[in-house]
Amino acid sequence: MRIVLTADPEIEVPPRLYGGTERVVDGLVRGLRRRGHQVCLLAKPGSQCEADAFRPWPGKSSLSRSDSLINTWTLWKAVRAFRPDVLHSFSRVAYLTPHLRGRIPVVMTYEREPTMRTTALAVRLAAPKVLSFTGCSDYIAAQGRRAGGNWEGIPNFAEMEALKFSPAVAGDAPLVFLSRVESIKGADWAIEIARRTGRRLVIAGNHADTGPEGDYWKKKIAPWIGRDGIEYVGPVDDAQKNDVLGRACAMLVPIQWNEPFGIVHATNMSA
Repeated sequence: MRIVLTADPEIEVPPRLYGGTERVVDGLVRGLRRRGHQVCLLAKPGSQCEADAFRPWPGKSSLSRSDSLINTWTLWKAVRAFRPDVLHSFSRVAYLTPHLRGRIPVVMTYEREPTMRTTALAVRLAAPKVLSFTGCSDYIAAQGRRAGGNWEGIPNFAEMEALKFSPAVAGDAPLVFLSRVESIKGADWAIEIARRTGRRLVIAGNHADTGPEGDYWKKKIAPWIGRDGIEYVGPVDDAQKNDVLGRACAMLVPIQWNEPFGIVHATNMSA
């Protein structure tokens, strides 16, 4: 089977640091190719995933209308050149618009709650039996069904061989927070938990510098860095992640939203 697979244009596949969805896409490409399928990947320029064919997105932002138009055209050309049996998108549903009335089956996967308006519009535009949706959990699929269309919940995965198991840690081992440092992930709650339990805390992840999440970092997180055993190590690659998790007594994930399917949870359970 020939498959076109897409990821958003902001993060490389595989990600160098943060990038849960991009890890899933990278694993899918490798897994599909091991089974004898041919895969054409569209992703951020500089992606190192070993697909059979690669097309870099010329538009850098998935939120820009002009970039979306350019990327829609790029996907259309890639489909015409590669001639896939199926088109599977982890990027923007808008990029799929020219293909919704065609004959190639299209699968749109959501890693977050779908936007009802755009999803419903795609359902209305699509020819019968062309468009299907998957969500990374039954929760996401249930949310999506409110907009119509055919939905299935397919959980994310974690590649267990990517992490090394540490059977023991030091008695004073720290807690660790490993995720985007933003309000919905509960980094401020992780700090409070660490302070109340008298444990050190290592915070590993990227954070915003502007907007509401930039304010959250500056007001709720940054003032604690260097105090009461709170340490910030920034985004971590796979080797650093192994080290951080391997030296921790526990990982804190005090989420403040309906987490669709946190890859970080599955990763920690496999470690």
